[in-house]
Formats: sequence, structure tokens, C-alpha cells
Amino acid sequence: MFGETVAIDNTSLRGGKAATLSRSEVVAGWRGALEGLDVTQHLIGNHQVHVEDDDAPASPISSGPPACDVAGDPLFTLGGRYDFRLRRAGTGHTWRIVGLVATAQWATGNQRIMQLAAEKSRARPQPPPDFE
Repeated sequence: MFGETVAIDNTSLRGGKAATLSRSEVVAGWRGALEGLDVTQHLIGNHQVHVEDDDAPASPISSGPPACDVAGDPLFTLGGRYDFRLRRAGTGHTWRIVGLVATAQWATGNQRIMQLAAEKSRARPQPPPDFE
């Protein structure tokens, strides 16, 4: 799914700076953010892909309503768009994500859900590093 490295820009979601991460860093980061959720659903659609030789920019829209068992509102829904940069892997039909910009366009509910889920995830016993 991901290239060896991925240029990721989530600054629209939580500030900070864009970064280039290894595939395993991307997976570990998302695992840490999502494992503390009780349920989640991530919808991505309306893909617009423009193949240019071995590169392909793609811009789908997204909506994701994660939920976490917390006091107050346990729901948070975030909508926006992704701008992916895909690259052909080898000479076949396999494509890898090598760039990802997430742009938040709207949100409803408890905007602390992801922070609370990350705290919950950190409190759980972690699998060994070679678990993947």
C-alpha cells in the first residue's frame, strides 16, 4: 500500500509540520492513533486519478466518524479530502502511496476523541516491534 517512504502532511488536522516517514513509521503512527478507538468507519470516495507515466495524483473525498467510550460526546466526525501521490512499483500494475496530504474541511462532535483514543492506546500493553 505504501512506498518505502511517504511524504505526509497532516498539518490541516493537527498542526505541526509535514514529514517524510518510513512505511513502518506510518503504520505505527496510525496504529497508535486508531487502536484506542472503540469503533471507527472511514469512508473514501469520488476518486479522481490522473495517471502520468509512473506517477498518479489522486484526490478522493473522505469522512470518518470514530467513536471512543468517554464521558460526554463519544462521537467525532471529520470530513475533508486527501491528495495522494501514487507511484508505480516496478513494471506491473501495483501502485504505492508515496505522498499524502490530508485537508480537513469540516468537523462535528467531540474534537478531543482522537487525543483521548491515543492516550487510551498508550495505556494498553504494546505488541513487540516486529509484530507486523
